[in-house]
Amino acid sequence: MQDLYLVDLIFSAQCQIKSLPKFHAVRWSAWFRFACHRALIDWETNFVGLLPFRNSQRPIYPGELLRVRLYLTDEGYKNLNELTRAIATTDERGEFTCKSLKLIALVDAVSGEVQNRSCRLTPFNIRYLSSEYEKLIELESFTLCFYSPLRLTLPPGFKSSSEKETSRYAHEDFFEYPFALPHLCNSVRNFDAFLCEQDETSILSTDLIWEDPAYNENEHKKIGGLTGKITLGRIDSRDTALKLIAGQYLGIGKNPRFALGYYKIPELDCARQIILPYSN
Repeated sequence: MQDLYLVDLIFSAQCQIKSLPKFHAVRWSAWFRFACHRALIDWETNFVGLLPFRNSQRPIYPGELLRVRLYLTDEGYKNLNELTRAIATTDERGEFTCKSLKLIALVDAVSGEVQNRSCRLTPFNIRYLSSEYEKLIELESFTLCFYSPLRLTLPPGFKSSSEKETSRYAHEDFFEYPFALPHLCNSVRNFDAFLCEQDETSILSTDLIWEDPAYNENEHKKIGGLTGKITLGRIDSRDTALKLIAGQYLGIGKNPRFALGYYKIPELDCARQIILPYSN
């Protein structure tokens, strides 16, 4: 597993922001890409994903605090100070700019420590998941709650019954197949230390829908996927358990820079060290 750094940027709203889509990641992504361009930083080699902690069509009001997580490569970690300086001065078109949102703090998501200008981040490592692992293997069942769309490419050779343009991605019926769970586990991003094989763990039920948020309000391009719940039975495989726990933080499938494929296992809230959206 390559070194990966998770840093949470905390912003304070400077004005009311209305007309928001359900998912905000495209707005954040556009702003940060503009900032990278201004700072002469390559967005795709420095940052492998982002995760907003707020997704709602409710207006953002002045003084409201917003949190968004950036996933940094080694190069991105080195360039973080340059990026934050560019964010503070980038006011390109869009609702999210330096005029509407002020960066007030950086937090190391792994350690939970607020960072100063030196910004010393802790690499993400599976040892920070040990308490969640101990909890998960005790459970007779648990739930993967996808709060951002899962855009999961189908395995080679598998043909979907869907006739939609999105037929190369998993739809709800895909999870009826016994190989669906190992394929899901092996699609955890930035975590290729081992491959999960089919085991006795079963998918007990699903409650999923396909959502198609627009890439841009003026365009017809969609970047949708599945949201909802997948309920699983008891986990006996250590590899499967670790992949599913890590997937909460790293995401699954395509389009990580648009915050797709993130979920949480609510049964692990009492054991987690690294906070997630909608976690107490």
